[in-house]
Amino acid sequence: MAGRQVPFLPVFGAKDALVLHDVHHMITGYETDFRGESEIAAWELASGGCAEHYVFWPDRIAAAFLGLLFAPIRTLRAFRTGRQQRNLYRLDPRVLLTMESGSLKMLVCRTQ
Repeated sequence: MAGRQVPFLPVFGAKDALVLHDVHHMITGYETDFRGESEIAAWELASGGCAEHYVFWPDRIAAAFLGLLFAPIRTLRAFRTGRQQRNLYRLDPRVLLTMESGSLKMLVCRTQ
């Protein structure tokens, strides 16, 4: 089955947040299916939240909540991992896109 496209309006800095979210997928290895989105949401919340990307907070909370209902073990495991790491939401996505993946992983894997 082919993936579905979801229309997305780049408002209130959501475009930058989406770029950072996609980089998180690349660095952490969480998939982009339903379970993977729940895992990455839990990881992002535990690793520092969405910073000033306020439009992304409700989405991340809802996705993590759904993950607790439908994939609780994986979602809790991702949350536990996130507590030991930090995410990239406080950084400029234009700078991050110029960095090597190894450098990005070092930024994420540092403990808070």
